[in-house]
Parts: sequence; structure tokens; C-alpha cells
Amino acid sequence: MVESKIMRIGNNTTIRLIIMIFFIALGVRVAYFIEMKADPEYLQPSVDAYYHDYWAWGLASGDWRLKYGQRDPEIQSTPYFRAPAYPYMLSVVYTVFGHDPLAPRLLQHVFGALNCFLIFFLARRLFGNKTALLASFMYAVYWPFVYFEGELREVTLLCVLLPMFILLVMRLCDEGSLKWALLAGLTLGVISVTRANYILFFPFSLVWLYMFLIKNNGKSGGWKIVVMFSIFVSLPISVVAARNYVYGNDFVLVSSNMGINLYIGNNNLSDGHSVRLPGDIPIFRSAFSYLDIVEHVEEIEQRDLQHSEVSQYFSKLAVEYIIEYPFETFVLGCKKMAMLFGGTTIESEKNQETFRRRSVVLSGLPLSFSVVLSFSIVGVLVFFRRVFFGGRLPPPSLFSNDSYKYGILVLLLIAVYCSSYFLFFVTSRFRVPCVALIMVFSAYGANFLLSEFGMRNYKRAIGASLLVVLFYFLSNANLFDIHSDQAKIESDRGLAYARENRFDDAIESYQKAIEINPSYGSAYNNLATALAARGDLQQATVNYIQASQLLPNERSIWINLGLISHKMEMYDTAIIYYKEAELLREDEMLSFRIAYSLLKKDDNSGAEDRFKKTMESYGRSSSILFQLGRIYLDAGKLEDAKQVLLEALQKSPNNLLILWVLTECAEALHDIEGLHKYIQSILALEPGNAKAIVLAEKYGLSVGD
Repeated sequence: MVESKIMRIGNNTTIRLIIMIFFIALGVRVAYFIEMKADPEYLQPSVDAYYHDYWAWGLASGDWRLKYGQRDPEIQSTPYFRAPAYPYMLSVVYTVFGHDPLAPRLLQHVFGALNCFLIFFLARRLFGNKTALLASFMYAVYWPFVYFEGELREVTLLCVLLPMFILLVMRLCDEGSLKWALLAGLTLGVISVTRANYILFFPFSLVWLYMFLIKNNGKSGGWKIVVMFSIFVSLPISVVAARNYVYGNDFVLVSSNMGINLYIGNNNLSDGHSVRLPGDIPIFRSAFSYLDIVEHVEEIEQRDLQHSEVSQYFSKLAVEYIIEYPFETFVLGCKKMAMLFGGTTIESEKNQETFRRRSVVLSGLPLSFSVVLSFSIVGVLVFFRRVFFGGRLPPPSLFSNDSYKYGILVLLLIAVYCSSYFLFFVTSRFRVPCVALIMVFSAYGANFLLSEFGMRNYKRAIGASLLVVLFYFLSNANLFDIHSDQAKIESDRGLAYARENRFDDAIESYQKAIEINPSYGSAYNNLATALAARGDLQQATVNYIQASQLLPNERSIWINLGLISHKMEMYDTAIIYYKEAELLREDEMLSFRIAYSLLKKDDNSGAEDRFKKTMESYGRSSSILFQLGRIYLDAGKLEDAKQVLLEALQKSPNNLLILWVLTECAEALHDIEGLHKYIQSILALEPGNAKAIVLAEKYGLSVGD
């Protein structure tokens, strides 16, 4: 067997240095973890991170209850909306450690520190020990890596898997073994079901393997290796696709979010980085709200749709826009690439720069993306100069040297992934996994500069230095006037406080957000929710009304107004608000609430009609049957009451409320046998219940049987 070149570290000094770098990385991450572990925004996931948390805990525990009033995304019965690998990995952590908010973050920090070794081995194979040590040190102190290791996102998983994949391909090429083809293919498959954009790299990887393993090197059994590699790349993707078909009754390869994301990136409101959708499409804040969008499209098409059909609907709209406005699409695509590689942070869920300023640890780590990018450009230019010109030598064969062939593979992976966002939309988060690979070339560029200065090649060294400075300033230039949304930052912090029941702190943050942006509807909505939780219903109502004026299509605001009005016994007003919400989207709970408000305002006839309408649309639930039983009992329709209450009890046999109303009904009907049975059932659920014992004694019933 060919001895692998990957894992040989080198001399004792190199070994000591890489171990020292690992402990620096670990120390930085532990310090950040200790500093932030009590911060509500660090502990409380939001938007897609909360979606991952909810999904993972549901898998681990079977508990699919929602905490914060979002709509049930129906993960168990629909195709995956987001790529599933990270939530499944997170579910393993929750299975072992329970629903501990710190456990996955601490593990991600540990894996982040260990990843310094993978970066070292990768860079060493390409460019030698000096570059490898520098690359691993850059990884250790690059603050966005530390930040994202504290988030419940797929970023850290990808940062580990990408260099692992390249290292496995290297091992595959060293030994030509089917075992390494299996592992390399499986790793790329897992990467593809972690973020689906990487599927695009699959055909390019096959071309690369063909050129190296078969065409240029004539590796024995090369075709078998490529076939094995292809099978195991396809395996995780096929498993996800099969699951989507079996449980979601739809053919979706990995996730159903491509269409909506493509349309976000290509419509007349697109700016390349914000979620802007034209027309009356419901607000798309997270994966939790996607079913609202599905129902919106179903209303337009006037039929039930599969999630793949909804994705195709938005893809068609995007393609129509691209065909009609090709020049604008190209310009916008170039803008997206400039933003993706720009030094200005484009926020998505949380503002990274705000976290950095708030953290002593992160603010003490000076390495920025602009620095990494600037040196990497020099590194790439030097790399290609040596590939195609070889200094004073004739151009070498492209695959005659490890550095060349694997460097091309790494750059190809970066280029294919990053260019995939040309037609979508970008945030700074999307580039972070590839930064781990870009750093290898950045360290190579920095090492080149140091070598040139050391050899007193000042002309070349100064020229390369000027190039670094130029690209640093170009990267940092805020060409598109992108600024942090300070109102959103304050409002997001308020949400984190609210989730920890720190409502006074939450209210203060929301008020700051409104002071910054008096037209920020979400801040009014969040403020009203916090005020209601604190018991200040009058002020909550005022702020909900303000929010409804700014966000008239935000259904939850109307529902919350209805709930508060109902709580204040303003039932007519509650019904008005509920019906406003119903105009946006009907559902069983909303219909039930309207019926219940009618019941509370003594409109029994209206309540009965609404409860019956709800059952016709959504089925005969025990809660509706129970309320109908109460209405019939109050109206003296005793047999009707008994019939629906018994049906309700059959659906919820341990419901004490149903049993107590049945005892009232049995008393009114003088049904002593039934009364005896219901009292015994109550005492079986609550032994020693005084009220049940008194009632039994009243009718001379034995309850000891």
C-alpha cells in the first residue's frame, strides 16, 4: 500500500507548533463560550437556527410542540424545506445530552479547534509546512468561525467536511483504493445534503477524477473507482429523496426551497441580499412561514399543490423575469458576487458585527475576511503562474505535481459553490465554509510575500504587497451602501430576552428599536406581545393596532388582537379581529376561537353554527364536540348534548372537563347508571376528588367498586 503523504507532519518543531496552534484555537473558543454562555442571544436560536433546533429536538424526543406561536411546518409529513444533514446531526447531540442549549455549541467549538489539524494537513500537502502552519493559525483566530460555532447552523459542519473531502480525495489518488472512493464519495454526498448548492460540484468532481485517475495517470481500475465514488455521492442524496417521496408524497431531491430562493434573487424588487417578494405574497421570515406561501400559491392556482409544484411555480416566475430582463439580471448577479466577496458584512438572522463588538474575545481577533481575501488573490495568482509558466521553465503538465492538481480541485470547488449564488441571493454566512479553503491560498500568498522579502526580491515583493493593499481597500469599499439595521438588532435582542421571560429587558429593547425606526412594524408587534405577557393589555392593544397598520398582512397580529380582546371580555371586538385574520388564511383554531367568542357573548345559536361549520371543514375534534355539548346542555337539548359529549369522550377518554359536563347531563336526564359510571371515571383519574364523592353520596352511589 502506498504510504499516505497527508498525515505525516514533519519535524518536532512543526509538531509542537501545530499543537500550540490547536490550543490557541481551543483557548479562544472556550473563552468565547464562557463569555457568552449567559447572553440571551447566544442561547436563544432564532429564525432558521430555531427551525433547526425545533427539528432536531422533534427527531430526538418526538416532541413537535412549538414554543413561540409559529405555524407548524409539518416536517414529518412534507418534503424537507431545508437540507436535513445538520438537524439530524444536532438531533444526535440532543439524544445524548438532552435539550441543552450549551451542549451543541460547546461541541461545535471543540470541532472548530480540531479543524485546525485538517487545514494544516490540507495546506501542507499543497504548499508545505510553513504555509500549513500559517493557514491553521489563521483558521484558529478568524473570528467568524468562532462566532458561527456558537450558532445552530450548518456552517461549522461544512467547515469540517470540506477539507475532509479534499483530504479523502488525496488519499484516494495516493492509493487508488475503493475504500477511499467510498469515503470521499460519501463525504461529498453528506456535504450535498447539508447545503444543496454543493450538488453542482458533483459533475465537476467526476471530470477531475477522470482527467487524473483515468486519462492522465492510467490508474488501474480507475473506472471502478469513479463508479464507486459516484454511487456513494448519490447515496445520501437518494436517501433524502426517498424519504421525501415516502413521507412527503412528492419527488424532491433534497429540499423544496430552491424555487422561492430563486425568485427572491430574481424579481423586480430584488437587491441581491434582502428577502423581497412582490405582490401580496405572505411575509417570508423563516421556514416556519413557508406553508403560508404554499397556500397562497394554491389559492392563485385554485388547486392543491405539491411542494415541488410550488417550487416550480416560483422558478417559472424567476425564469420569466430573467428572460425579460437579461441585462438587469446579469448586473444584479455581478453585484451579488461582489457582495459575497466584499468586506461589508451582509446580515441574515443576526448581525455578526454587533456580536463582535459586544464580545471582548471576538473584538480581540483582528483577522477579517478582507485580509484573508487580499492575500488569497496573491496566492492564487502565484499558484497559476507556477502552474502554467513554472517560473523560467516550460509549462508543466497540469497534473504533474500534487500542488497543481489538488490546488485546481480546491479552487474548482470554491468557484462552483460561490458562482451558484449568481442567480439566488447572498449573505456573508454563505461564504464562511469556503473561507476555510480560501485560507490555504491566503496563507500561501502571505508566505510568498515573506519569502520574497526574505530573499530581497523587493520589486516582486512590493508589487505583490501593493496588490494586497489594493484588494483590501476594494473589498472593504461599501460599494452598495449596505448598513446594519440597528432597529432589527435591538428588536432581535428583545426577542431573545422575551424567550427567557425577561420582559422588562425585552420591552426596553423593543422601545429602542421603535425609537430608531418608528415605522418598524415587527418591533411594535413584539413590544405588544411582551406587554401582554407582563399583563398590560391596554398598552399591548395600542401597540398591536399600530403594528397592524404597518403590517396589515401579518396574520398573527390580528389573532393576537383577538386574543387580548377576548381576554378583556370584549367579545364582539375579538370576533372582528379574528375575522381579519381569517381573510388572510382560514384554519381550524381560528374558526374555533370565533365560535368560542360567540359562545362567551351568549350568542349560542351563532356559536353552534360556527362550531358545526368548523367540524364540516376540519373534522369532529373533541374540543368542538365538547363545546357543542355545553351549548346543547344550556339549551335543554339533553339527548343531543349526551350524544356529542360521549363522542368527545371517546376521542379524549381522560378529559375531566368532558366527564364533569356528562355528569351534569346525566343528572338532568336522571340517568343514575350513567352518573355512576362518570363519577367512577373521575375518581379513577383523581382519587379522593371531594366534589365527586359528595355527588355520589347525594345519589347513594357506591364508588368503592
